[in-house]
Amino acid sequence: MSKILRQRKPAILLILISLLATLFPAISFAATNLALNKTTTTSSVWATGYGGAKAVDGNGTATSWASAESEATSWIYVNLGSLQTIDNVVIKWPQYTYATTFKIQTSTDASNWVDKYTTTSGAGGTTTANFTATSAQYVRVYMTGKADIYYEIFEMEVYNNGGGGSGDTTAPSAPTGLTSPSQTATSVNLSWTASTDNVAVTSYDVYKNGASPVNVTGTSATISGLTASTSYTFTVKAKDAAGNASAASSPLSVTTSASGGGGCSSNCHVNNATFLNSAWFASAQSAANIATYVNELAAKKIKYQFADIGVLVDSATSTNGTLPAAGYTGLATWIKNSRLTDPNQLIIIDLNYGSRFTRVSGTKVGNPNFGNATFNTNVNAIINTLVNVGVQVGGTGPFYKADGVHLDIEGFMTNDTTLLNTLQYLRNNALASNNNFSISTPADPPYSGVSSYQWSNAYIGQVAAIVNMMNPMIYDAMGWGSDITTANSYKTLWTNELTRYSNAIGNTGPGGVRSQLVPTLPSYELKSADGTVYHDPAVESLQKAAEGLNAAIAGGANVYGAGIFWWSNFIGRNAGVYGSSYFTPDQTNWMNLWVNHS
Repeated sequence: MSKILRQRKPAILLILISLLATLFPAISFAATNLALNKTTTTSSVWATGYGGAKAVDGNGTATSWASAESEATSWIYVNLGSLQTIDNVVIKWPQYTYATTFKIQTSTDASNWVDKYTTTSGAGGTTTANFTATSAQYVRVYMTGKADIYYEIFEMEVYNNGGGGSGDTTAPSAPTGLTSPSQTATSVNLSWTASTDNVAVTSYDVYKNGASPVNVTGTSATISGLTASTSYTFTVKAKDAAGNASAASSPLSVTTSASGGGGCSSNCHVNNATFLNSAWFASAQSAANIATYVNELAAKKIKYQFADIGVLVDSATSTNGTLPAAGYTGLATWIKNSRLTDPNQLIIIDLNYGSRFTRVSGTKVGNPNFGNATFNTNVNAIINTLVNVGVQVGGTGPFYKADGVHLDIEGFMTNDTTLLNTLQYLRNNALASNNNFSISTPADPPYSGVSSYQWSNAYIGQVAAIVNMMNPMIYDAMGWGSDITTANSYKTLWTNELTRYSNAIGNTGPGGVRSQLVPTLPSYELKSADGTVYHDPAVESLQKAAEGLNAAIAGGANVYGAGIFWWSNFIGRNAGVYGSSYFTPDQTNWMNLWVNHS
């Protein structure tokens, strides 16, 4: 090669690069998640199936890392494998067990950490931290304040060049399998098979007669405001974060039902309950916010507000059964403004306890701290304070009392005599004259060849004699050999369990008044542990739960009302994790298949 040619080579390369950039300006690449499936180190792990690897496995909200409950300060860091240039970290939190105070830090040696992002007002959802590009091998989330009993992270993502997606021009595949599982006179429920994308599908547009698209984030939608006995044609397009839209699905023609005559058509079922976000009571909300929340509850015909105010202490000391005051700092403000907005809604404090048993060689062993004299005395004291005495706004002025108590004691023991004794103790003391004492109860999924229940019919009757309301939790019934594998099998579970509960309760109840049966319908994301899915919304849907509930009533079951778990998801107030329209089908089905269903 000549000296002249060698001297011109760099210039020729620059010209070639410039020409390529001019000819192919759209070619670019989505940034790679550098943390995906990399090695993690954590301060602690809550339980098997919640290790650090779950926070970098790319499974979104299906898996998560969680810290031990006892830790006030927790951390998790990911080893990127080598020094990398990074400028963006994305943390995806659950709606309740998130960090309120935390830092995102980087390091080259896992010993000396540099703060890149700091906040004292974390609120769950998605945290996106952008910072000046830096060289690091380790990225850590360092948490010192939590919203609930432990810290939990769905996904921890690390990027270079802003977190990816820029310049993406590849459209998702067209949705397939469009079908209509159910119709009413004024609405159509649609579902389809998820599309795929080179980066990720973010939402779907549902078209009615080729126009008026409705955007949803899941693979189902309920289109309302339709005319009875009318045919409509629907198609669906998938979209990604860059705005690329797929080709339309194959069209589906659906005819709405004929208008029904007679019977109830509005507000048929109004004795309903729901579980409210613990963050609403841990600090004082503004009067305007409380009014907004309470009006939303009223619009969906909720009568009983189950206010999550924290987790009872599990300890071998004198604190056993106490409740940290931080969980109900804002309770008085809530009670005051809730009653100003809608005095017909009842505020029921929800006391949680998640350590009823441990497993020894695969066998359930009761926790000796639960139900002992210290535990019962302390639980009774907090109930007496919040229900019979009341709490003040800012420690001064009038006392505001809760209307009752709901207990969520998990996991469940077979025909639990210790629990029965605790219930009776509370009934005899702080709740002697209260008519709003309720409890979450188990609903056993059927297993092939197994006919026994955690709570027998006779035991259900014993509990019903003490409490005013029983709330079977008919969800999380999948996996580990369960026969609940399809939507219809889940519907059947609802019908069978409510029929069983109704018969077991009979006319039993405190003071000769029947204990009311108010089962809880699911409205939350996919859940798994140890690689096993135990709640899939495509199977355990609110729609199928409502259909099974109605079938039980049609068969003679005595049901007083129904509940929703969790409200924040259902009503679209967890948009940081799920788009506000993600659970719109649940809202529609709740009103059509339950509230306004005769």
